[in-house]
Amino acid sequence: MTWLIGVPFRARGSRLVWMYYVVDEARDDVHAVRAAMERAYSAQEKRARGAMSAATEPLKIQRLLQDAIGRVTLDAGQP
Repeated sequence: MTWLIGVPFRARGSRLVWMYYVVDEARDDVHAVRAAMERAYSAQEKRARGAMSAATEPLKIQRLLQDAIGRVTLDAGQP
């Protein structure tokens, strides 16, 4: 399965910024979130984000679905 995981961060001035991570071949949402968080908090991502800090908003977890003719849609699944 392929997942799209949105991770919230706070920029200077309290502006909310969402970073999205596409995770392939995760067994379920728990494994997808773990992979996304590992990426989000990697040294490379921290350097790219600069001074943004973690926000308290819940993650956005969606499955990417592809139909027989290749159209991609998002399935919100669990809140």
